[in-house]
Amino acid sequence: MGFDQAMLSEGGLTGGPGGYVLTLRLPWMRSLPWSCVEEVDVALDGQSVNDDALAFEVDGALVAPQQLSGRWQDYWVVGRPVRLHIRSGPAVPTGRRVRVDLTLRLRIPYLILGPAGPLVLPVRASRELQVRGATLEGATK
Repeated sequence: MGFDQAMLSEGGLTGGPGGYVLTLRLPWMRSLPWSCVEEVDVALDGQSVNDDALAFEVDGALVAPQQLSGRWQDYWVVGRPVRLHIRSGPAVPTGRRVRVDLTLRLRIPYLILGPAGPLVLPVRASRELQVRGATLEGATK
């Protein structure tokens, strides 16, 4: 299994009254600062989710993808799943299988490509996941 397919796992999509939570694993072999996550794109059953509706759960707080650039001291640790909150999106009933398409652009700070700077790695994963029922508690804004 490649890094891309390890990002999404069965049981990793939960739904609740405030939206959905997608559980992810870092698709790289070393932990990375959160500031290395340059872009996040999510689609559920082919419908793109607006960037404003996404937030990573980082140390118990919800952090929008565009705010991750300032999180250079906090790390996404290899092997530790993280939760991506999706506060809106298409209505997906519990128990239904949903196609999840996820694209991350990760900056790999220690792989310098000459004057172009560090490697920026696009990682894509697609998988059908069954929506589990849950509440969206635990993180704060």
